[in-house]
Amino acid sequence: GGYFVYTSLRGVPSLSRDDVAIPPSPTPAVSSTPTSTQDPTDNWKTYTSTKAGYSFKYPENWPLVNVTIPSQCTVCVEDLQFTPSYNPNSGDSTIAVILVSKEDNIKTLDDYINIHYKGDKSKINLQNTTVGGEKAISYKLSGGIPPLPIIEYAVVKNGFQYIVRLEDSIETNQDKARNIDIFNQILSTFKFIQ
Repeated sequence: GGYFVYTSLRGVPSLSRDDVAIPPSPTPAVSSTPTSTQDPTDNWKTYTSTKAGYSFKYPENWPLVNVTIPSQCTVCVEDLQFTPSYNPNSGDSTIAVILVSKEDNIKTLDDYINIHYKGDKSKINLQNTTVGGEKAISYKLSGGIPPLPIIEYAVVKNGFQYIVRLEDSIETNQDKARNIDIFNQILSTFKFIQ
């Protein structure tokens, strides 16, 4: 066992048809060419962890920093931070974080919930979801020292605990709606490879 510590939409008014004069639309031309929707993640970089058996895609404008694990953290496997300027003393520029740990007493998502969620009054709004096709939970954090994560996801697979977190930082809030969208796109590319 070990000790694990980490510091851890905009409403757009809608218009009704009555608010806008709509000119008659021309008759559409019939096209025999099928239209395709391009995946916005097609040109993104791919990060693959052979240590923890997962991969995901991320945009180039979200620089990824693989933070050195402190020697006193015996359960820590990886600490990845999306940040334009990594500062170990401040989370103000961190947009999102992926933390991977391996605790001997956590084998399932239920173990994670019982050990890290239940009884922790700072974790609220538990939701069942999936990440990378695996059963997961999401929750928000309240109380504590700001900035707190906007949302955090937890997955347990192959003895690893994966925490994927969107931070409520100065950097995130510069374009919050767009950063939430990018974070969700990153989550949609998450894959487990073991």
